[in-house]
Amino acid sequence: GGVASGLGILIGVSVAAGALLMEGRLALLFASFAALAVLTEQIYADLHGSVASASYTQAGLLGGIFFAVALLSHVLYRRVREAEAMAARRTVDIANLTKLNAFIIANLGTGILVVDGERHLRLTNKAALGLLAIDRARLGDSLGALAPALMEWLEDQVRDPAPEGTVVCIGERELRASLKLLGDYRASGALIYLRDNQEITREAQQIKLAALGRQ
Repeated sequence: GGVASGLGILIGVSVAAGALLMEGRLALLFASFAALAVLTEQIYADLHGSVASASYTQAGLLGGIFFAVALLSHVLYRRVREAEAMAARRTVDIANLTKLNAFIIANLGTGILVVDGERHLRLTNKAALGLLAIDRARLGDSLGALAPALMEWLEDQVRDPAPEGTVVCIGERELRASLKLLGDYRASGALIYLRDNQEITREAQQIKLAALGRQ
């Protein structure tokens, strides 16, 4: 039936697929082949009288549609590639920031513990393990098994929040603990700061002595 049958528009699917797979000017290759094929079919049909009337205008418009589809598909392809490249760069940046944060937390003098809603360990540093007298801890370990006193303090704080910097006794050591909930619900987890209470007392005394010395 020639271009008037409407079946020629189906070639646009192949043109779009080819433009998505090709780069640069090659994206127009499939559109050129499709347009030439349609014009050749129309000329052949006109010479052999297999169609009632020649329609070169429709053939030309259909070829133009093929080029438009190829160009739009190529623009879409370039945007997808740019988005993929940006996502890859963001992934690298996030990985670097994660390593940097882990390095900073690991070398902080303040003990840091992060637990999830089930009170399983998600993050810690050397200072926290030293204050809690724990030789080794793995991610996913229960806080109740590692430090029962701290676990009890945490649950008390969640039920009835106390002023910041309350004292927790871990064995013979007094720790000043602060709590920061990571959300409004238990499942959000919590962030716990730990410091040696005796160290804080010594620092306060040194500050007082320094102030007296300046006076």
